[in-house]
Amino acid sequence: MTNIIKVGIVGLGTIGKRVAETIMLQDDMELTGVVFRHLNVNALAAKSQNMPVFLQDIREKARFTQSGIQIDGDINNLLEQVHIVVDCTPRGQAERNIDLYRSYQLPVILQGGEREHVGLTCNSFVNLGKLKQESIIRIGSCNTTGIVRILCALQQQIEIQHVFVALVRCATDPDKSNKGIVNGLTMSLAKSHHTHDVNLLLPNIQLYTTAIAAPMTHGHLLMFVVDIGGEATLEEIKTSIAEHPRIEILPSGYSQNTSSIEGYYDQRKRGDRPFVIVIEDSIELEGEKLYFTASVHMEAIVIPDTIDAIRAKFSTLPLNEIIYKTDTTLGIEKKWEAYHNR
Repeated sequence: MTNIIKVGIVGLGTIGKRVAETIMLQDDMELTGVVFRHLNVNALAAKSQNMPVFLQDIREKARFTQSGIQIDGDINNLLEQVHIVVDCTPRGQAERNIDLYRSYQLPVILQGGEREHVGLTCNSFVNLGKLKQESIIRIGSCNTTGIVRILCALQQQIEIQHVFVALVRCATDPDKSNKGIVNGLTMSLAKSHHTHDVNLLLPNIQLYTTAIAAPMTHGHLLMFVVDIGGEATLEEIKTSIAEHPRIEILPSGYSQNTSSIEGYYDQRKRGDRPFVIVIEDSIELEGEKLYFTASVHMEAIVIPDTIDAIRAKFSTLPLNEIIYKTDTTLGIEKKWEAYHNR
């Protein structure tokens, strides 16, 4: 294989288009093509960004060409050209595609909506070094990714004895308004799936998560109660959080509501936030209990881990350099020292 990693993306929706755009920022990757099932507005966006377009079913070609979109072939034509596939299709579809990828002996990266048994669940700060031997890699869900990042930061400073997280989830993504609830809350009456998913990555953490879905799209809110051991001051804990890659602290005065969270970071394209936001006004330490609230942007937070996974599969770079390289291209890098011991 050459030094350029040729990547194919199947499904150019919420996650797929962000992965595609980020691949185009990398100097060691090539976006060889993106696969569509049907004509939609994202196909026009792919055309405007000069992404090579392939089809799941070549019989759809006429509809695309009538819209001025050049078709480079079907999915099989793309799979013949790439080194790795990132499948960003709706939940359940990726698992049905695995046999096709296997027939081309291609590794594949799946998103967190797929069932955990299909491949190794990955988080950049936990098990990035295990990916070379894996053919099917599953990126953790958005909230799982956010929780694990925060707990990895806290473990640098304190002993974690137990974690409780209450999640207020967006009912849907902004581009799926036909899917979400309009008025009311959908409650989880038992542990949410995040408990199991986090423990796949951090098995020694005692954790309980619960969730409700609310009619909003700004991003999920996570309210933490962490039982801690050892001695640490509030300022030491804040510093540990602030210095960790892919976590930002929202300063005092910006924490009134979810709209202010999005507005504070509106200098980024679409308001994308590939980092977890911990709200400074919410961080409190009372005895051996640490309380805080965090925000997770479900559309963007898994993008860095996905890019890391592509690079870790093929690159000889040290793991911390892989993470730093991704963050630099996204414009979210911390000082190099923050990556040194990761």
